[in-house]
Amino acid sequence: MARPTRAEIFPSRPEKNSALEARVAELERRLAAFSLLNSRGPRDRRDVELVAVIARTNGSARGTCREILRDARSNPDLAAALEAADLRSPRELGRCLGRMRDLVLDGRRVRARLTRGRLRWWVEVVG
Repeated sequence: MARPTRAEIFPSRPEKNSALEARVAELERRLAAFSLLNSRGPRDRRDVELVAVIARTNGSARGTCREILRDARSNPDLAAALEAADLRSPRELGRCLGRMRDLVLDGRRVRARLTRGRLRWWVEVVG
């Protein structure tokens, strides 16, 4: 008597395989989004330009993300940099600045400190 093959013992189930492949693809997509969300450093050149504009407009002044967005109403350069970086809310700005925190970008470093329960951001020139 011949020994049974693997295909005979474990018959292929196309419907189960396609469901499994779809689930693996979904998990890979979610993992890629998660790693992008938690990555360090600027997403692109526009984030670095935003840091430069914040350094020019605020100098060493410290402010929350909400205050920086409020300053953008009266400063067209800051508003344009925020628009180019596609940042419209304090949460989005905080995540962007958080990715670049303590990194030196074109001679500037994004810093943050928790003061009275609020995270205050500033950009210092490293030279």
